Amino acid sequence: MCFEDGDIRFDSNGGQPRDKNGQFCETGGSSAASELPNKHANKTRHQNSTTTPEGGNMGLSNPQGKAGDNIVESGENINENTKSAAEQAIEVARAEVGTLDNPSAYGSNPYLSGFTSGNLDEHWENHKNQYRGLTKEQYAQRAHNLVCSATSDNILGYRAKNGSIARYNKTTHDFVQGFDTGVATMFPLKGGEARFNKKKQRAEV
Repeated sequence: MCFEDGDIRFDSNGGQPRDKNGQFCETGGSSAASELPNKHANKTRHQNSTTTPEGGNMGLSNPQGKAGDNIVESGENINENTKSAAEQAIEVARAEVGTLDNPSAYGSNPYLSGFTSGNLDEHWENHKNQYRGLTKEQYAQRAHNLVCSATSDNILGYRAKNGSIARYNKTTHDFVQGFDTGVATMFPLKGGEARFNKKKQRAEV
């Protein structure tokens, strides 16, 4: 097999170079023949390092890419660990059981009593049209169950600066507030969760 470089023809088997007329050439030690295989090798190396459309190298390892992957994985692990710690803190708060001396902002508060009779009559009269299908007694029980509940994904809550416990049911939209003397009120909160969050920001301890 032969290679050509300008007017010189080379034999790949190591034969002496010839000119374009077939005559042997003097190469003078630093032969053009030695340069041609180098050119051919450079071309081969260039082809082997051709990048793919995705930016990787064909047939070559990519240690930098692997390091980048490790960085991303480490970041994901950090986020998961942080989230896990936050979830654990929430679970601990929700597991608390409040007492008269130490009401729980996020846990259950079974010590709380329901409406007083006079307060129930007043609030039932104000809100009975918003709870069609319920009796006054059912309304009172629903309020008491909610105010005593621990918070969850569906039940939000806080402890207010005035000492009251507030709960909001995201499904029914009931908002209830109770003191150690009993349930103060329960009504459907217009504006839903966004309104509840505003109330919490203003009133929370």
